[in-house]
Amino acid sequence: MSITTATRQEALPTGTWNLDPVHSSVGFEVDYMVGAFRGQFRDVDARLVVGGESARLTGAAQVAGVGVKDENRS
Repeated sequence: MSITTATRQEALPTGTWNLDPVHSSVGFEVDYMVGAFRGQFRDVDARLVVGGESARLTGAAQVAGVGVKDENRS
């Protein structure tokens, strides 16, 4: 039995892309004793900048805009 692995690397086009807030979400999940605590950041921003051989992804999420799925919180 033999296994062959192929790697393909494609260059990213040069440019700048900003997060699309309508089609994007940033969430989190924390496991604890009786299940998982889930939440989502409502106010987020991100940017991907590609230039030549380098790329940089930056982002931010406002803590004040966090929403949690917890029936005990109003």
